Amino acid sequence: MDQGTLEGIGTLLAMLAFGAVCVWAYSGRNKAGFDEAAQLPFLDELPEANKQLNANSDDGAGETAIETSTNKEGNGI
Repeated sequence: MDQGTLEGIGTLLAMLAFGAVCVWAYSGRNKAGFDEAAQLPFLDELPEANKQLNANSDDGAGETAIETSTNKEGNGI
């Protein structure tokens, strides 16, 4: 085998691997796992939000407000 044949086989294997990853990523049975993984960055924020909600409900005011920070331009972060 010459170098061109080996490069062609390598390219073909890379294309097959890419196709396999695409099929795996877009298959319907993985959606629940991907949705759960997408929420992982927000898990540490949930207890703080629950503390604020509980503190506001103890006031008897019946309203809940979650503070948001803004940057210098006034856009929400």
